[in-house]
Amino acid sequence: MFESLSLSARTCSQRTEDLGSNLCEQLRDKVQTFDCFSLAMDESMDVSDTAQLLIFVRGIDLLTVYEELVKMCSLKGTTKGEDLFHNWEQALDSLQLNWENKVKDSGSAVPLIFHCIVHQEALCSKVISWKEIMDTTTSTVNFIRRNRLTHSQFQRFLEDLEADHNYVVYYCEVSWLSQGAVLERFFDLKKEIGYFLEMKGKPVEEP
Repeated sequence: MFESLSLSARTCSQRTEDLGSNLCEQLRDKVQTFDCFSLAMDESMDVSDTAQLLIFVRGIDLLTVYEELVKMCSLKGTTKGEDLFHNWEQALDSLQLNWENKVKDSGSAVPLIFHCIVHQEALCSKVISWKEIMDTTTSTVNFIRRNRLTHSQFQRFLEDLEADHNYVVYYCEVSWLSQGAVLERFFDLKKEIGYFLEMKGKPVEEP
């Protein structure tokens, strides 16, 4: 079946565009169900010194919170407030959002917009000290994944327990965003990790 598929550059490009269009349609349909929504933007330079503007939408549908990337815009010229607003307005018009549902600041008619959220989170990760927690987590993860045998035993152990995950995530200090993924996975498997360490005769460290 796969041999009959066309893999030419033009076909792959067209199918990629079709996938993108379909995702946009799904997002447009989803935002119509939001009871309320807020907006966020982040603008930074890429390796070619071109400003890239990311626009996010966060909305609530009943008790479920959704957060999606709406659009990435390349700002070739200036990056003044009016330039950001123009791209922001175009992106939101394409979603056909109901402006009556936008989250507003107290006593203000302006929708809440958070700028440079990625950089703010990066700064927070530097200010808040996670050293003891990360040292314990990293030490435990390294013990589990230090060699293939131990890691394989841990994976089989998780399969036997029918755990939600079947591995732990390595922490990469260079990529600060990996910290959240490591801690989330470690917390999800906290009990299973404790049982496994006891089986191995390794004391469970407490931060």
